[in-house]
Amino acid sequence: LPHASLHGVYESLIFETDIGQDLLSFASSASLFADQHVQSHVVHWNRLLLLHGPPGTGKTSLGRSLAHKLAIRTSARFPRANLLEIHSHSLFSKWFSTSGKLIHRVFELIRDMVQDDPSCLVCVLIDEIESLAASRSALTSTGEPSDALRAVNSLLTSLDRLRSLPNVLVIATTNLTASVDAAFLDRADLKIYIGLPCLQARYEILRSCLDELARVGILTISNPSSDALLAFRDIARSDESQPSTVLVSLAGMAEGLSGRSLRRLALQAHALFVRRPQASLTLFLSALQRTIEREIGSLPSPLV
Repeated sequence: LPHASLHGVYESLIFETDIGQDLLSFASSASLFADQHVQSHVVHWNRLLLLHGPPGTGKTSLGRSLAHKLAIRTSARFPRANLLEIHSHSLFSKWFSTSGKLIHRVFELIRDMVQDDPSCLVCVLIDEIESLAASRSALTSTGEPSDALRAVNSLLTSLDRLRSLPNVLVIATTNLTASVDAAFLDRADLKIYIGLPCLQARYEILRSCLDELARVGILTISNPSSDALLAFRDIARSDESQPSTVLVSLAGMAEGLSGRSLRRLALQAHALFVRRPQASLTLFLSALQRTIEREIGSLPSPLV
């Protein structure tokens, strides 16, 4: 890190609140406390962040882009930075009692990497942490084998061994917070909920997609002064014919869609309803409406 593939990802993530800044501020505070030798047994922190919420809301992308941003912002102190992604499913073995050993081995490698080069910032991203840190009380009640319990114990012990090192940050994500072990949740310094996008976020996501299509010439803007898509806060809702107002209406229709689903809509609209190299904004908005109606209709009905 920093890596070209992550350039612009942080800026493309749109949330209801400034979640990204909160995470960056936490990392800065943790670094300051370490530099000032604050005793961690008095002021406790584990260098562990948990991002949780529904699927498709940008948790993994936020974790990666946070590491990318930290590599840039802390380059004076840490000239080098690495992002390590742990795929939870790869640490489970069909052989009894092996999973805990695999987890221990991976985290020992991470610990060695962090200790061997104090000038290197190491960010560890664990996606779907519920696979590694499943609730032990639930495992016990369902009669799960003791190997799964050993895996959770090994993970918790390994995280505790990392907390004294100032150049490491662990970021975990989950869609199933209720399935995560209570001891892991208690270790998380920040637990950030990332929900489905609100109206403003949905509008800005759709607007960014249309702006990108206009940038590359797929979307043609004949009159930039009247067809410009305004920022949400600048929209005059009195004129319903304005493209921005139409897009607000479409964003309202898209309630319940995740950020990932919203960012697919432009391609779906073009493939299903536009089907030409270039399209006007009016045509594309019409296609987008039909696409949203199609997507909303395919959502599972809520349980009664």
